[in-house]
Amino acid sequence: MKVKTLTEIPSARGIIPAGRIIEIPSAVMEKLKGKVEPLQGSRAITSNEKTHLGINTTVIWQNPYPQGTPEARKELLRLIIEAMLYGITLVDDEQAQQISDMKRDVLSGKANLEDFRRLFGTLH
Repeated sequence: MKVKTLTEIPSARGIIPAGRIIEIPSAVMEKLKGKVEPLQGSRAITSNEKTHLGINTTVIWQNPYPQGTPEARKELLRLIIEAMLYGITLVDDEQAQQISDMKRDVLSGKANLEDFRRLFGTLH
């Protein structure tokens, strides 16, 4: 999904400045609520259009696995979990172990993301 950044956003590749058009997975939209604005009727913009409009598009993340595969699902879940944990400091090794165990269970299909959210809510 193409969005326009409303504020600076930290990413694995550095800070993305406000006003930049970026591509994000729809699942990450909720995490960035208030920091990005979806582009209406977003469609692929050709490189000629980007040059003409003076738009720099940065792809933050693209799933390396084919859409609909178990690997793609695991990779997206891993990204969502990492985004939820971004900037959180765990108090002790027990919390770190709980997070690690739940992450493993979610990625293996033994638990779902809602289970992780519930555990996460008790930790901070």
